[in-house]
Parts: sequence; C-alpha cells; structure tokens
Amino acid sequence: MTKKERFNLFKKECLRWLDRFKIDDYGIRFGTETDSGSRAEIDLSQVESGVLYFHFNVDIEMTATQVKNSAKHEVIHALLADMTFWGSKRFASQSQLYEANERLVRKLQNIIS
Repeated sequence: MTKKERFNLFKKECLRWLDRFKIDDYGIRFGTETDSGSRAEIDLSQVESGVLYFHFNVDIEMTATQVKNSAKHEVIHALLADMTFWGSKRFASQSQLYEANERLVRKLQNIIS
C-alpha cells in the first residue's frame, strides 16, 4: 500500500468506527504526524473545545489489517476522551491514567469486531 492509500484507509476506518460508536459530538481532524513515532495516536488536548485530532504515521509500513486495527484502537481512545481528559485534571498521575486507559482500550479492541 502507498502512504496515501494507508492514510485514506485509516481515515475511512476511523470514520466507520466513530459512526459505529455514535461519537458524533466532536469535530474530527486528521493529520499525518505523530509525536511518539507510533503507528497512530489521538490528541485529546482540544476535547474541551470539542475537537479530536487523529494522527497517522504514513512512514510506517503496515498491512491493511494493521491500519484498520490502528484506526479502531484510536477511536476506542476517542470513546474514552472525556474520561481521559477530565481524569487528568484530578489526583491520579498521568502515567496511572494512561496505563488504565490503555488496558481498557486493548481489551475492547480484542472484543469488538
């Protein structure tokens, strides 16, 4: 797959999962740069403003299945966006919230087809 094909598939799959989970109360933006060097990530810094940013790393070679799984994974994070955003304003540490969130996302990712 070309970079453009991977990116377009990622966007298509994100939109499919956003619709499936009825996540329709945010503005959605897509980009091709990641801060962490991972396959994909979601930026929740603008949740309070009602915007979710999905970033996809087009430079990492992936199969269609890997692209689809990355999209599903990031949309599950979107499902938890409010909890993650507001939870970060409380007493738990960032790493505790991140690890709890990742555990739940991985479980849901394996359950949801």
